[in-house]
Amino acid sequence: MVDDVQISQAEMARRLNITPQALNKLLKRGKVRGRLPNGKVDAVVAWATYHQNVRQYNSPGKATSVANSDSSIDVRTSRQVREQYEALQKKAEYEKFISELIPLKQVEQVLSARAGEIRDRLLTIADRLAPVLVDIASADEVHRVIFHEIEESLKRLGDQIVVEQLVTESA
Repeated sequence: MVDDVQISQAEMARRLNITPQALNKLLKRGKVRGRLPNGKVDAVVAWATYHQNVRQYNSPGKATSVANSDSSIDVRTSRQVREQYEALQKKAEYEKFISELIPLKQVEQVLSARAGEIRDRLLTIADRLAPVLVDIASADEVHRVIFHEIEESLKRLGDQIVVEQLVTESA
């Protein structure tokens, strides 16, 4: 296992089969302990904390190190997979957003039809009320009849919109 108690960081990295830079990072992060004031490493402590905190077992009998140079491929692959997943997720969100958009021509057609219906309904109020208003002498009564007719026209337009929405949703 480890013969010497105090060894250089480079030697400890070699024994752990990792790069000196990876060992230095692990020491700074506290994942591996045993750094001595003279710049060397207590090999027993470093070995034990490395195997306790860093080493991961992927399959029975085969261990790989997070700090191992081979695992940098795994980190790169992992990063690529994550980036690809994020790109696919953004693409899906974009496609959902686009599919929920209504083409401008279609909106213009619906609004034009609505405006035409409102215009026709409002212009026919006079024709519908003229026979009724001829016999009314009171201004208050004329106001009430006109107000009631406008209110009914707007209510019918609103009811028509609700029915169309229900038909569209059930289709």
